[in-house]
Amino acid sequence: MLVKEERAPRLSGNNPYLIGITILSFFICWIVSGSTGFLVYPLQNSIAMTLITAIVVVSLAAGKPRRLYILIQVSAYILTFFFFFIGQPAALIPGCALVIASTAFNREIRERRVLFSLSFVVFCYGLYRFVLLSSGAFWLFMDSFSSLISGFAGFMTGNKLKTGITFAGIDYLFLTMAWTALCLLHHSGKKVKKGLIWIGVILACHFIYLIILSYVPALLNLFPESGGEPVSGIALFAKKTIPWNLPLAALLIHGTLSVLLYRSTDWNGTVVSMKRGKNGIAGFFREKRNSIFITVPLVICISLLLHLFYENSSCEGKKIVIHEKGYLNWLRPQHNDYGRLSIGMYGNLPDFISSIGSDILVSPDLSEDDLSGADLLILIYPNEPWSPEHLGRIRRFVREGGSLLVMGEHTVMESDGGDRINDVIEPSAIGLNFDSTLFAVGGWLHSYETLAHPITSGIDCDRNQFGIVVGASLDVRFPARPLVIGKWGYADIGNPETPSMMGNSRYDGGEKLGDLVLVAEQRVGKGRIVVFGDTSSLSNGIIIGDHPFVGRLFAYLSNRGSGGSFSFRFGLAAVLAIVLAVVLLLSGDPLAVALCAIGFIVPHFVALRINDARFDIYPKRRSGSGIKISYIDFSHNNTPSAESWRPDGTMGLSLNLFRNGYLNFTLPEFKEEKLKQADLFVCIAPQSTIPQQEIQSLKEMVYDGLILIINAGYKERFGCEGLLGAFGFDYHPMYTEAEEHIVKENRPEPLGFFKSPYLSTGEYYCFVRFYAGWPVMCEDRNSEILAYGYHDYPMIILRRFGKGKVVFIGDTWFATNQNLERESGEPFEGMRENIHFWRWLLSYCEDRPMWIPPDPRSAGD
Repeated sequence: MLVKEERAPRLSGNNPYLIGITILSFFICWIVSGSTGFLVYPLQNSIAMTLITAIVVVSLAAGKPRRLYILIQVSAYILTFFFFFIGQPAALIPGCALVIASTAFNREIRERRVLFSLSFVVFCYGLYRFVLLSSGAFWLFMDSFSSLISGFAGFMTGNKLKTGITFAGIDYLFLTMAWTALCLLHHSGKKVKKGLIWIGVILACHFIYLIILSYVPALLNLFPESGGEPVSGIALFAKKTIPWNLPLAALLIHGTLSVLLYRSTDWNGTVVSMKRGKNGIAGFFREKRNSIFITVPLVICISLLLHLFYENSSCEGKKIVIHEKGYLNWLRPQHNDYGRLSIGMYGNLPDFISSIGSDILVSPDLSEDDLSGADLLILIYPNEPWSPEHLGRIRRFVREGGSLLVMGEHTVMESDGGDRINDVIEPSAIGLNFDSTLFAVGGWLHSYETLAHPITSGIDCDRNQFGIVVGASLDVRFPARPLVIGKWGYADIGNPETPSMMGNSRYDGGEKLGDLVLVAEQRVGKGRIVVFGDTSSLSNGIIIGDHPFVGRLFAYLSNRGSGGSFSFRFGLAAVLAIVLAVVLLLSGDPLAVALCAIGFIVPHFVALRINDARFDIYPKRRSGSGIKISYIDFSHNNTPSAESWRPDGTMGLSLNLFRNGYLNFTLPEFKEEKLKQADLFVCIAPQSTIPQQEIQSLKEMVYDGLILIINAGYKERFGCEGLLGAFGFDYHPMYTEAEEHIVKENRPEPLGFFKSPYLSTGEYYCFVRFYAGWPVMCEDRNSEILAYGYHDYPMIILRRFGKGKVVFIGDTWFATNQNLERESGEPFEGMRENIHFWRWLLSYCEDRPMWIPPDPRSAGD
C-alpha cells in the first residue's frame, strides 16, 4: 500500500534562485542542440558551458556552506568541463543534468523536489536528443511531424511552409511539454484541467512562432537586392539573420513559459509514495540502492548501444568497381595546366582507393566479369539511359550482398525527361529530389548534423568534413535512414526552363527549410544502397580534406554484412531509455540522476575513442604502386586559411604536389601512424606550440626518410620554435661580421617581397619569389643554402637528416595561393617561377634526376 508523503510547506513561486536555474537549464539544452538559430559550434558550446558555470556559481552562493556539498558541486562541474575541454560538447546536456542534480544535495526538501524534477527533465531531454540522432525511424517520424505542423501553420496564414525538426521547434515542444508533465505531477490541485489549459497555451504560443516563420519570404522581399546582393546594410543584416536566427523567437516564448509553469505549481503534490521501505513497485524504486543498481547499468547499456560500433573496418583486399561513365571526367592535375579548372574531377580517386588497400577497377560497361567478386560498386552521376540488363545486373549485385554507392546531383532531370539516378535506386525507399540544397554558410560550415553510424562517429561537423557542397536533397522513407543532415539550409526547387535547371537561389514558401537529408542508407536484400545528393565528396579537390570520412565510407561499404543490426539496436536503446526514465521518475532521487549522467557520458566518450581507432582508414605506402603520399599540416592551428582558394589558402600547393606525383591531403589531427606512411610533410607556421612528443616523432620519421618542409616567417615562429630548434634551424640576426662582437642579440629584420636566384644553368638564372621573407640559418655546416636574400642572407636551407631531409623557408606565405598559384590560373607577372621552383625542389629532395626549369625569357609555361 502506497502512503502519501507529508506535505512540505508551500514553495514560493518567486524564488529567484530556482527561477534562474530553470531558465539557465532550458537555455543550455536548446543552445547545445542548435535549436536557437545558426551559431558557429565553438560559440554555441562556449555559451552553454558559460551558463553551466553560472548555475554552479549561483548554487554555491545560495546554498549552505558545507564542504561536502561544495566538493560535490565542484566535482560535477569539473567533470562536465573536462569532457567539454576534450571536445565532447554532446556531453553538455547530461553534464547540465549532473550539475543540477548535484545542487539538490545542498537544498531544503521543498527546493530539492524542484531541482530533481529539473535535472530529470534535462537528462530525459538529453536521452531524447541522442535517440533522435541514432534511430533513423524516429528521426523520420519527427521530421514528418515537423512538416505536418509547419504545413498547418502555413495553411492558417495562406503561406506555404515546410520545415524540418529544427525550424519546427520540436526541441522546444519536447522540453516544455516534459516540464509541464513534471510540474503537473507535483501540483496538488486539479491536474487534468490545469494540464489541458497549459497544453493549449503552449501549442497556441508555439503556433505564433510558426506563423511568424511562414511570413519569411514576404519579410525577405521587403529588402531589395541588386544582382543577388543586398543594397543596404539593413538588407544585409536581414539576409544573414532571416530565417536562420528566427528560432530565437521560440526560445523567448518557451523560456517564458517554462518560468510561468514553475511559478504556477505549488510543488506540494506527489507522484508516488515518498516513504521508503513500502511494498509495491514504487516503494521498491524509492529505495536508493535499488534505483541506483538498476538505472546505472541501464544507462551504460543505452550509451553503448547508441555509440559503440563493431562493424568491420578494413579495406584490405576488397574489390571496388567504379562505373567509368557519367557526368564526369578522370582527369588529374598536370604540368603546364594551372588554376581551379586544372584540378580535374575524379582522376585521383583510383589512386586513393588503392592507397587504402583495395583493388580498384574502373569499368566501362559493368559487365558480369567486372562485378564478379566485387564488394562495392560506385556510380558517379550516371546520365545515360540504363538498359534492362544493366539495371538487372546492378540490382542482383546488391541483393546478393554487394554495396552500391550512388553519387547524385541537383540537375537529375535529363533533357529527354529521364532520371538515371532514381532509376537505379528505385528498389530503395530513397529518392533524389529535383532541387538544390543551399546553405546558410558556404560548404555547410557549422551546419552539419549526423546520425550515429560507423562512417560518421567521431567526425567533426564544424567544417566541410563530409565534402558536400551544392547537391540535391533526398526524399527518405522508412526503412531507409538518413546519415548526414544539412541543418542550416533550404531546398531550392529546380526549374527545368533554365539552362542549369537550378532554382532562383532564394528561399521561397513551400521549399523545405532546415534539416535536409544529404546522405541516406538502406539495406536491400543482403546488400546496401548509400545515396549522396552531391558528387563533390569524391572529387580531386575535396578529397584532400574529407579523406577521413571517405576512407570510413569505403571501409564500411566494402565489408559485406555490416550494419544489419542498426534498427534493432537503436530500437532497443529507445525502449530502454523509456524504462530508464520511468525508473528515475519513480526513484525521485537526484543522486540517481547524477550517476546516470556520469554513466552516460563516460561510455559515450570511451565508445567514440574506440570507434575512432577502429574506423580510422588512411592511405598507406603500397609496394610497387608508385603512389607517393604527402600531408599539409592543419593540426596545430596553422596560419593558412582552411578555405582552399583564399589568397592565404593552400590549394595551389596541393595542385603542385599532385602534379609532382603526390597523393596529397590535409592533416586535421596529428597522428604518428598516418605520417609514418607519408613521403612528404609540409608544416606552415603553426600557431599552437607543437608538443615535444610530436617533435620527437617527426625527428624519427625524418631520420627514416620523411621529407619535412617548414614555412614560417619570424612573426609567426612561436608555434614551431621547438621544431626548428630540434633540427638546428633559427632566424638569422642582421649584422655584419665587423659588428658581430658588438651586437650578438640582434633580431632578424624583414626582407619583405623580393625575388632571388636559386639555380644557374650556365645560360640563364632561375628565380624564386618571396612574399614576406625573413633570413634563416642552420647550425649544421653541411646544410645547403638553396636561395639567398639581400646581402647574401640565407632564405631557404636544406638539411639532410638521416635518410630524410628538412627544408626551412623563412616565409609564412611562401606556399600560399597569393605567392604560388591563382585560382584563375593566371601567371604572376607573366611567369610561373614558384611553380617551377617547387617542381625543382621536389626532384632535388627526392634524389632523382634534377628537373631544370625552362628559360624564363622564353614564352609559355
